[in-house]
Amino acid sequence: MTSHEWSDPNEILKELNSVTDPSSIIHFVAKAKKARGAEFLVCNFHNLTRRVKLVLLQSLSESEVRENQSALLKILCREQGIFREELLRSLMKCSASEIEKELYKHYKECSVDTKIMIVEYLSESPSKESIETLKRISSFELEPEPKRLLTKAIKKATAIRCRIKVLLMCALYEEGDALKTVLNDVAELNQQTGEAGVVTILNEKEGNVVAFLTVVGRSGNVASGETLERLIKIYSPNMLIVFGIAAGIPGRIGIGDVMIANEVWDLRKCKIGDEFGFMPRSIKSPEGVALPFQIERLQQMLNTRLEKNITIFTDLICGSSDNLVRKTAYVKAAAQTNQKLGGIEMEAVGIATVCVAHKLPFFVVKAISDYGDEKKDDSSHAFCCRAAAAAVVYGFLLPHKLGN
Repeated sequence: MTSHEWSDPNEILKELNSVTDPSSIIHFVAKAKKARGAEFLVCNFHNLTRRVKLVLLQSLSESEVRENQSALLKILCREQGIFREELLRSLMKCSASEIEKELYKHYKECSVDTKIMIVEYLSESPSKESIETLKRISSFELEPEPKRLLTKAIKKATAIRCRIKVLLMCALYEEGDALKTVLNDVAELNQQTGEAGVVTILNEKEGNVVAFLTVVGRSGNVASGETLERLIKIYSPNMLIVFGIAAGIPGRIGIGDVMIANEVWDLRKCKIGDEFGFMPRSIKSPEGVALPFQIERLQQMLNTRLEKNITIFTDLICGSSDNLVRKTAYVKAAAQTNQKLGGIEMEAVGIATVCVAHKLPFFVVKAISDYGDEKKDDSSHAFCCRAAAAAVVYGFLLPHKLGN
């Protein structure tokens, strides 16, 4: 098709619908969006083939979803089958509170099946707002099946909100995968992956939510802090645990050892180079929460599970920088600023700052994978990810396994 033909809406739709190869559909959808905008394709959604519809929904960016939110919700009300799920997944690219308000507005227009899907979505990981939305919907819903599910969903969502929930965060997928692997060995806990990859950890016997796990996907205090702000609004946790690997301070902690701290040493303002201008500050957990385990028992459990003797430190604090530590001189300079500094990583300050603002207790659980020097490598990553994950599961999620 020549460039002038892309100005004709009918020709664009005809060309799109004639394509069957998946990669070609992706190419033509992108081209059509560039020529006419995403709004044109959303408005002509009913004129597209099934394959083009799916590609379009999967390709929408957050800004495109926000600009076409009302139109997408109207489509949700009338579409059937797989498109409803894809539509809801696309709409989830916006904030939960925005979506919940719009779902409430359009709820009455939906089919019974779509209503049931909306109720299940609102009750899956309930916030205060979603529970209120469920109650408002319940006040006017007359259809027997959605009404029954609404009553059940409100009870379930309210119960989940009342229980103590731990939010688990890590930066790297390797760290998150290690925790999932440890969970697989625990029959008592079950894990379910939901929207945006968030894993809900449930007690199999009691049926209640124990924790939520999220992997930020990249290192950095800014990314971790922004992610936590969003998650607090959704899950309203009672405690935060950030876990994973860190560089250690030689002579204070060994490779493979685990540091559990509720105080962070902010090293972000420090220069890395020939001169080190350290201006550190302490950020402590906003509430004094006692460790739910005895150190000796947890250490014994980990030594057995990991088949290697490690030491758990609870009297050290965790340093946090914006830069990957790979210089001996920097580690030595940082160590001199605080005799209790045990290790340095790249997420804890961003997380601790948000926790203090929300009065949310936190713990930092980090296994030492290297000493942050010029010899730094990844050879200990797998074991240390597993050590930190095991400390979280057996120390915080299953402390009764230790006889506590």
